[in-house]
Amino acid sequence: MAKQKSIMPVSGKLDDLIFSTGKYGANVQRAPEAGLKKDQPALKKNYTRTEFLNNLAGGIKDVVKAHGGKLKPSNFYHVVSSRFRKEPVNNRFVLIKLLEGMEVHPKYPLSKLSEAKLTVIPKKKMITVRLEVNDHPDTSVGTYKVNCYSYEVSLMCWVDDADRPLSFKKESQWIFLKDDLLDFEFNFDRVEGTVEWLVCLKIKLGVDKKPISALIAEGMQIISAGSFNKKDIALWAKREKERKEEERVVPVKADDDAMRVQAIGRRKR
Repeated sequence: MAKQKSIMPVSGKLDDLIFSTGKYGANVQRAPEAGLKKDQPALKKNYTRTEFLNNLAGGIKDVVKAHGGKLKPSNFYHVVSSRFRKEPVNNRFVLIKLLEGMEVHPKYPLSKLSEAKLTVIPKKKMITVRLEVNDHPDTSVGTYKVNCYSYEVSLMCWVDDADRPLSFKKESQWIFLKDDLLDFEFNFDRVEGTVEWLVCLKIKLGVDKKPISALIAEGMQIISAGSFNKKDIALWAKREKERKEEERVVPVKADDDAMRVQAIGRRKR
C-alpha cells in the first residue's frame, strides 16, 4: 500500500517538537535539550568547571608525587577531585581549604608517626612555616628499629591565574630520639604575584641519619591552606557559616504511627 503524503509539506518547530518533510514522508522528532551541544552556554559552563577542577587537582597531584614519592597512592587524584566536586563554588582558595588535614596515604598517616604543631605565617615577602615538635616517634615501626627522624615541608604557591602551582621543599636536620624536642622555622621567599598557598608536612624515620626505605616509616599530610586575597578569605568564612547552618538542621522524624497501616475493623475475642 502506498504511503499517503500530506498535500502541503510540513516543517518547523512547535514547543519541543520539530516537524519536517523528507523523501519518505513527514517526520517528527524531539528538539535537543539546551546544553547538549558543546558550543551551547549550558554545557560550556560545565566544561569550564570540569577543566578548572581537573587542572587544580592535577597540579596538586604532581607536586605530591614529586615530594611524596611512593607515598602517593594511585587514587590520590580521584580523592582530591571528589572533594572538589562536592563544593559548588569555583574558587581556588575555597577548594584547597577542603584538603586541610587530608592524609596523602590513609594507610600510612603522618598522624601515626608525628606529634608536632605546624603554624604558617604569611608575610609580605616571605612565607614562614614554624614547626614545634611535641614528642618523638617510637623506637621501632613494624620490624624496623628507629633512632632518628626528619621533617620535610612542601609549599605550593599559585601565582595570579596560573593553572599549576609552583612548589618548594625544605628538610629539617635529623633529630635523634635521645635529643631534646626541637623547634624549626622554614622560610620560603614569597614569589611575586602569589595569591594562594598550600603546605604539606612529611616525616621520615631513619637509623643513623639514613631514611628507612619502607612506606611504613613515612607519613605525609596536607596541613594548611591560605590566601593573600581578603575576598577569598571572606568567601571561605561565608561558606563555613553556611555549612554549619546546614549541619544544625535536624530532619523532622516521621510519625511512626502515621506510617503504619491502621485496622479497618474490630471483633470480639
